[in-house]
Amino acid sequence: MKCIKVPLAATAFLGLVAACESPYEALELCSARGDSAGRVHVSCFAHQDDTGRIDEFVSFSQTLEGTSGWIDRWQYGEALHFTDFNADGLADLCSARGNAEGHVEVACHERDSGGDFSDKASFTQTVTALSGWVEDWQYGEALHFADFNGDERMDLCAVKGTPEGALEVSCLYRDAKGHFPDALSFQQTLTGKPGWVERWQYGEALHLVDFNADGRTDLCGARGDDAGQLEVFCFLRNGDGSLPDAPSFQQFYARGWSNRWRYGEVFHFTDINGDGRLDLCGARGVVSGQIEVGCFFRSGETSLTESATLRQLLSDKDMLWTANWSYGEALHFTR
Repeated sequence: MKCIKVPLAATAFLGLVAACESPYEALELCSARGDSAGRVHVSCFAHQDDTGRIDEFVSFSQTLEGTSGWIDRWQYGEALHFTDFNADGLADLCSARGNAEGHVEVACHERDSGGDFSDKASFTQTVTALSGWVEDWQYGEALHFADFNGDERMDLCAVKGTPEGALEVSCLYRDAKGHFPDALSFQQTLTGKPGWVERWQYGEALHLVDFNADGRTDLCGARGDDAGQLEVFCFLRNGDGSLPDAPSFQQFYARGWSNRWRYGEVFHFTDINGDGRLDLCGARGVVSGQIEVGCFFRSGETSLTESATLRQLLSDKDMLWTANWSYGEALHFTR
């Protein structure tokens, strides 16, 4: 781990003696991406307070020396996720991606109380119940870690478009020993919001989150529509655990989400202001190489503010967020 000293004013504002004492169970904006040697490099910005603001400079960085092969398209981190895999209250770093046989390889690096991730994976499994994860599917954009069945263990789910353009949701529930089963635990096809074909089939705009705070994981999306408006929608889970066939709500916000931006790679659902409700935040690179963060706070049961309530720039002196990096695939809000 590399602890980075932040300005004294920032440490006082955070209530810290030094950045090395940052409480890693708090919200952070983190990146996980391949470095020039193909190793996974992690950088994190600490969250400041319930205004939603994030510290301007990196407070934590680490290169996972036991990793390799994160080069070419792999370097963008599409297959990497921050998730509390071992249920200790800390966000671990896990990958889920296709192997040569088309099955899914899962590997997790657990995080300790000091903030370090294990250099080598502390958990690995080849998930044979999932097949066909080859070619563009191998990068794992459609794969998610979520506690889908509410047993406090992170499950592995896939949300992707079918050849007909419907949405297919599949999950494997982890057992008491922490392993994934040899057969699917849940599968459902949703036909009420079609069009998930071509690039949309990879599900970059889709998220598994508990949007309405009822203890059940919902399926939500944030993306640009044909007019460049920001479209936000959710399938809110039913009491029996199934998903409705059509979205429970959908709303439209600011314009400008066209071209590649429309696929929603920059968006995340997270409680940035600490009011117990999920907000919608974007994190992306700008021309200067900095990271721009913008958040739409929740203003009602399902609605968001019409324009971004929070906007700020962050600086990572070791990493520039330009060109293909600007789309923010390697950026995550995590606790």
